[in-house]
Amino acid sequence: MRTPLLILLAGCSAAPTAPTPGDAYTVVADATVDDATYGVLGAALAEWTAAVPALRATLGRGPCPVTVGAACVTMPGPAAMQAVEEELDSPHLAEVTYYDPSSDSSELEVFPIGDGLLEQVLAHELGHAFGLVHAGAGTVMCASTGCQSATPTAADVAQYESLRGRR
Repeated sequence: MRTPLLILLAGCSAAPTAPTPGDAYTVVADATVDDATYGVLGAALAEWTAAVPALRATLGRGPCPVTVGAACVTMPGPAAMQAVEEELDSPHLAEVTYYDPSSDSSELEVFPIGDGLLEQVLAHELGHAFGLVHAGAGTVMCASTGCQSATPTAADVAQYESLRGRR
């Protein structure tokens, strides 16, 4: 089964000009997210909370909030995927991330991918939501699924902590 997702995320910021992401995030899946995808999203979020003891992240269902420290998860249709592919002139996208450093907020869009990769891609995209950037091979933040770890690694955790000034 192939599952399309749209993830809108925002992290907590501490400074107006150079925000430092916080440790508290709320991920909300709206009514368009099916139960199977919701379960995979929960598993990906659990991987991060297990790897990063300071991370306080919760997952729930409901209408999408528009607040700092919140993530909105919806499932757009094929037309949304086609529009983004055309806009970026990049067919067969797995995901696209729009990040606004001034507000420590991101909009992440994940499009149809094989079930075997969904949890890995969601873990990667949640990393972006927490402020992380692409990293080397063997990390969950590696730029492509071919070089990614399936779960957050010590290097991913180090990037998370460094971004928050703790390393």
